[in-house]
Amino acid sequence: MEAPSPTRTFQTRLDGDQPALAAAADLFSSVARRVDAALARGEDARTLARTMWRPAGISAKNLDHILRQVQAKHRAVAELAKVQVEDLRTRIQAQERQIARKRILLVELPGGSTS
Repeated sequence: MEAPSPTRTFQTRLDGDQPALAAAADLFSSVARRVDAALARGEDARTLARTMWRPAGISAKNLDHILRQVQAKHRAVAELAKVQVEDLRTRIQAQERQIARKRILLVELPGGSTS
């Protein structure tokens, strides 16, 4: 089995206005927002990939990249929500323990009561 070839990425810094790049960025972000809205409405990703690219004015390959990027963002948000829920549970448990300790201290004080 042949080893995969290494992947190389390049970056370029461009000076001044680049109207063609700005227009492409506007188009791609507009399509990304439409894809996000369609997924939020519950539309099927495969159907979007087949039907949306031509009216959007981009290639099917570009739409596929945008679709994957939006889906990855949705997965990241879902994973973050899980972490946040666990963090909140931990904080609630800590507060409950602190309340229990303070109630015990209150009862131990002379003339103390739990009410």
